[in-house]
Amino acid sequence: MSRLKTEFREKSTRRVFTLDEYGVPRRARALLVEDDRTTRRLVRASLGDDCDLLVAGSASLGATMFRKSMHDIVFLDLGLPDGSGYNLLKWMLNVDPEAFVVIFTGDDTTKMFMSAIEAGAKGYVTKPFDRNKMLFFLRKSVDGLSS
Repeated sequence: MSRLKTEFREKSTRRVFTLDEYGVPRRARALLVEDDRTTRRLVRASLGDDCDLLVAGSASLGATMFRKSMHDIVFLDLGLPDGSGYNLLKWMLNVDPEAFVVIFTGDDTTKMFMSAIEAGAKGYVTKPFDRNKMLFFLRKSVDGLSS
């Protein structure tokens, strides 16, 4: 088999990447604001080796953690029990206009995504989540710091 076909086959197979492979020089600092306990556990298990992850189970705790610590990225669920994730997004961007907030939700409607992007979110990840997509956003959030 030619080298080109071998390289294509390797690139077309699905594999999991790490931040080291992306060339990120340090661990990313992430905040996950998510009310579902199982999802929080899955994200922690999936990303725990690639970033320092803080987890908040509510909008109020997410706001407190956002104010009190530095993050490269925030993964924000829009459907929180004690407040609107969309309002929390707007608040975060008011506090820190440079905040790198990625919507993390099970609601995959185009209107919801467009509203969040227009409000300043940098992207979105739908649940069930794709680890590689989350790593992509982790790298993107710290990319400016590695140059």
